Parts: sequence; C-alpha cells; structure tokens
Amino acid sequence: MNIERAVMEVAASQGGCLRRKQILELGMTVNEVRGRLSRGQWKRLDGGAIQLYDASVPMERVRAAVAVLPSAVASHEAAAEVHSVKGFAKGLAVVSVHSRTTHAFPGVTVRRNHDLADSHITTRDGLRVTTVERTVVDMARFCSVSHLSDVLRSLILDKRVDLDLLVAIRDSVARRGRPGSKVLREVTSELVDGSPHVASKLEALGRALLLEADCGRFLSEFPLPWDRTRRFDDAYPDERVAIEWDSRRWHTRNQEFDRDRARDNAVVIHGWKLLRFTWHDVANRPGHVVATVRAAFGSHS
Repeated sequence: MNIERAVMEVAASQGGCLRRKQILELGMTVNEVRGRLSRGQWKRLDGGAIQLYDASVPMERVRAAVAVLPSAVASHEAAAEVHSVKGFAKGLAVVSVHSRTTHAFPGVTVRRNHDLADSHITTRDGLRVTTVERTVVDMARFCSVSHLSDVLRSLILDKRVDLDLLVAIRDSVARRGRPGSKVLREVTSELVDGSPHVASKLEALGRALLLEADCGRFLSEFPLPWDRTRRFDDAYPDERVAIEWDSRRWHTRNQEFDRDRARDNAVVIHGWKLLRFTWHDVANRPGHVVATVRAAFGSHS
C-alpha cells in the first residue's frame, strides 16, 4: 500500500493526528516528516504528536486527543454522544486524563481525573470511552435532580444501565464536595434504594400528605381484587384508584421490572387507575401529588 495513503488512513481513524513514532513505523522517513512540517502541511503538537489535518468535527478531535494524550478517554458530553444518551449536550469535545498530567489538546476540553478505574472504561468503534454508568456519574455535576432522573429513567427503560454498577461507581467516586455528588446521591437513592427503612419512610410521608390535604379515606396494604396475593400500598376502592409509593422507582432486576409492568397492565384492564409517586414527588412536589390524586377521582368513570 502507498505509504502516504497508509498514514492518512490511520490519521483518519485518530481524528487527523498521529504520533511521530507511528508515522515512521508506517514507512515514512524522518526527512519526509520534517519536510511536511517545515512547509506547514503538518503541525507539530505537544507530546510528540503531529496533526495532519484540521479536524473541525468535535468527535474527530476527541478521537485525535484519545490517540495522542497518554491514557486519555472520551468522557462527559463526548461519551454521552458516543453512547447516544438522550438529554445531554452534543457536539462537545471532552476527554479525561489522569490528574497527575497537565496535557492539553487544541479544541478539546481536557478534564483531569484521579479516580477513573479500568472498569469505568469501555471501547466503542475503536474509541476508548467511559461506560454509560460512569458517564452518568460524571454528568451529574451539570444536572438538576429532575433532569438526571429523566435521563436515568430513559436509560433504565432501554435496559442500558446496570443500577448496581452505577451505585458502586457512585460510592467510589461521589465524595463529599465533588460537584454533582448531592444530586447524584438523591437521584440514585430514589431509584435504587429499596431498603425497608426508605420504603416505610416514604409511605409514611405520602400518607401523611394525603391526610393533611383531606384527600379522603384510603386503605393501606389493600389486596388486589383480582389477585389477593398482591397488594397496593394504598387504595381508594370506591374510586378504583390505587397508589404506589416508589422508594425504588425502577427495579434493578429485569424480572421485577417485568412483573410490575404486567401488574400495571392488569390494573388498567380491571378498570382501576394506578398512581406512582417517588421520594422526589413527595418531598419536592407535594402539591403535584395531591392534585394528581384529586384529578384521578374526578376522571373516574
């Protein structure tokens, strides 16, 4: 194969940049490299890299930076784009390197990181990139509680996130004072903490809210009329309205998720309405909870 073509093909896969050593290994001579640099055809970069052409596309710059900078990985918004995560900004070139380094790359935001474990990294289309779970953890710093909840909801519905792994990463990196830690812990606690303490506390707060708002008489732990082995958290039998207080809005096990969805479908078939409220709803949107319950009464037919 023509040496020039071989060099350009490799450059194309790395965003237009190669290390000097790579170019020489492909068969180009030292004098040929020097000549192109002296004529301005190529541009010398920090760290022994050479830019063969201007990569105007952000993701191509990311590929170049990952190829050139030591142990760099696509991260944050760039990783979200690689993984097609809905709800995060696109068109931004961002990579992460170890915090002990001070590398820079033209047109790329280089974030320094000391807690990026090998298990937080994967490869997509030949590009080293943070996993979906680690990407969500990194992006929490830019999100509100409701925004991050919506993003995770979509990922969970698509079965693209391992919630146990997400929590493990959260616990290893989301230290006190780290930007986004508070939001991340609030959202993940709501999503994945299924402990009896959290569940009972949410139920107690939700029931107290309904009583205080005078939303009528409800029955707790009400058996499903068509399946006496299962129960609603609370129910208004005369209105055929049921309530679930979701301390764990989305289950970590697919079997649990599928079983709950089957029950939700059965609720509709039997002419009931099922309302689901999370910790965020009760703590931050109590008016929404009350209004939704009352609306369910009014729309009953």
